[in-house]
Amino acid sequence: MRFDDKFHQINCRVDGAKPAAQIKWINETGHEFPGISRTLLK
Repeated sequence: MRFDDKFHQINCRVDGAKPAAQIKWINETGHEFPGISRTLLK
């Protein structure tokens, strides 16, 4: 699976489950990818 495809699936999942958490991570870190990755890996 390409990273783009994987990120798309993760992004859809995060949007559906916790959109506020995703926005919070992007705002705090200033980097979208690390924020989403950390949220899912925890």
